Amino acid sequence: MTTAGRERFRAGEIDTPLSLWYSRRVRDRTQSFLRRLREDTARGLLLLRQSGSVLADRAVLEANVLKERYRLSGLDRRIEESYRLLGEKVFDRLQRGEEKLLSDEEASLFFQQIDQALKEREKLAADIEALKKTASEKSDKGL
Repeated sequence: MTTAGRERFRAGEIDTPLSLWYSRRVRDRTQSFLRRLREDTARGLLLLRQSGSVLADRAVLEANVLKERYRLSGLDRRIEESYRLLGEKVFDRLQRGEEKLLSDEEASLFFQQIDQALKEREKLAADIEALKKTASEKSDKGL
């Protein structure tokens, strides 16, 4: 230590070499802790963003599944209604004692409606299964 340095030390302007070493060590540990804290926080936020994105996608897919199920229940009601109307017409004519229960045109129309609704139902059921599979795959990948 130079003479000027000794005088500054005696005046209390500078610390001892030991206290300088200790303060550097504390500073380094503090900076290391803060750096780790910042990195861990950044990783946590990234994970939170990714998980949130996956959950939002999954929620949209589940909402689509519910919409399709609602449409499917509507088709089921349409099919039931068609069968009910067909049964009522046949029963009414049977009670009246008519020989021909349904004309060819009426039977053809009823069965076309029922076949069309059944095909739509099969397609919707396949779409629902595809949506469920997609939702399952996305949630398995993301989380």
